[in-house]
Amino acid sequence: MTIEITLLNDDLLDEWLAANETGRGHYHTERLLRLWQETLDGKRYIFTAWKNGGFLGHVTLQIQSEYPPFRKHRIPEIVDVWVQPFARQQGIGQALLDAAIHQARLQSAPAVGMGVGITAEYGPAHILYGKNGFAPDGSGLWVEGVQVGEHEKIALGPEAIMMWVKPL
Repeated sequence: MTIEITLLNDDLLDEWLAANETGRGHYHTERLLRLWQETLDGKRYIFTAWKNGGFLGHVTLQIQSEYPPFRKHRIPEIVDVWVQPFARQQGIGQALLDAAIHQARLQSAPAVGMGVGITAEYGPAHILYGKNGFAPDGSGLWVEGVQVGEHEKIALGPEAIMMWVKPL
């Protein structure tokens, strides 16, 4: 499969939004528009994958992470690696991840990080990230930006994440 990885631009914006709404639901649109605005403000990169003009997936790279240890050490954060369900297991996630890592290297970042869900739905992501040299940063579990302490009760959903890092 020949895919094209490109930075999101004005010409691709409407198609990107529509494809995400179709693949993920309309509730993502507001967040994606915020990510796009951050791109326009120079705070984020959005890399998109296309084949024959059809959207396959995206990844974003937040230049200055909101996660305090990453921010302190100038580690950009990969956010929202997503591939259309029909296009999974074809190397698209890898190509998108490669683009984000390359951009972090161009910025002379010491490492690149990400938050990763902990439930079984994220198993394929855990495998991909581990194969690419990412590992948990040792800070444990986080839910909505708050570190979870021992014996705390939480609901396990997509908000429950572990932070992973890859030295560059």
